[in-house]
Amino acid sequence: MKILRRLFPLYLPDFTSYVTHSEYGCYKKRITYCDPTRRQEIGFIEYTPNTGKIHLFYITHERYKNRGLGSQILTTVLNDIKQSGTTKVWLVTNIYPHPFWEKNNFIHVNHPHILLPVYTKQL
Repeated sequence: MKILRRLFPLYLPDFTSYVTHSEYGCYKKRITYCDPTRRQEIGFIEYTPNTGKIHLFYITHERYKNRGLGSQILTTVLNDIKQSGTTKVWLVTNIYPHPFWEKNNFIHVNHPHILLPVYTKQL
């Protein structure tokens, strides 16, 4: 099944996205990607452009995983973070090693105050 997924990649222009800002005046963006033909959310990412922190990133259905969509979403977000003047992106995950982040050139770092794995990338 994974071979077929690789043969038929998904592209962001095929989906609609909705950008919302979080409450309490915090400048946090949440982008939800929806497949208009199936009328369902297929993924979302939440991040803070001015700090470079990626809070949440998830592809919601198995049929959309391993088809290049996550890397396209990440590229869109990294460009937005870079435009805000931030030079470093970081996130905390519960998986180490994490193939997706390492494939996208994120580096695992040990943080003295965070016990979970931290990944970072210079822009």
